[in-house]
Amino acid sequence: MAQKIDSTLVNNDNFGAYVDKLRETIRAAASKIGAFRAADFCYRQINGKSPIGSNFEITDVFFNDEDLEVDVDALVNSLQRSSRSTGYAMEEVITIAHRLRGEFESGWQLCRGHDLTEILSRHLSHTLGRRVRRKEVEEDLRMACELDTLYQTGFGNRLKEISKSLGIPIFVA
Repeated sequence: MAQKIDSTLVNNDNFGAYVDKLRETIRAAASKIGAFRAADFCYRQINGKSPIGSNFEITDVFFNDEDLEVDVDALVNSLQRSSRSTGYAMEEVITIAHRLRGEFESGWQLCRGHDLTEILSRHLSHTLGRRVRRKEVEEDLRMACELDTLYQTGFGNRLKEISKSLGIPIFVA
């Protein structure tokens, strides 16, 4: 964030609070969207097909780039209109998604990494007035990630497990 936004905000004492609030807002938005992705995955595991399909993207139809709000009703309507399946299949996915949102609303469990970075790139594009691509955000995040932070993630833990099982050091401090 320090590389992307106005330097007066970065040098302000409230920068940490700004980033923390932004992180939480992005998490909440990604969680809402992720509930539908997870519900579609659950439905596909049981029924062998995906009512949502692979072309589900974050769009202006249900997402506001400025305040990072997801209009869940508009998201549901968009999914129902674009579904390749019968109404019943999509209704089941929607029901599962609402249940998942209730169960996991406050955590990161429903957040998909690419959704998080897409939300951030859309918000930065709006804030900066220029296109910031998701790939650029992902590259910046990889470069800024400290090893200690990586160790605390699920991905970092999995890499440590792989490293240990192979007897090959992946992390070199």
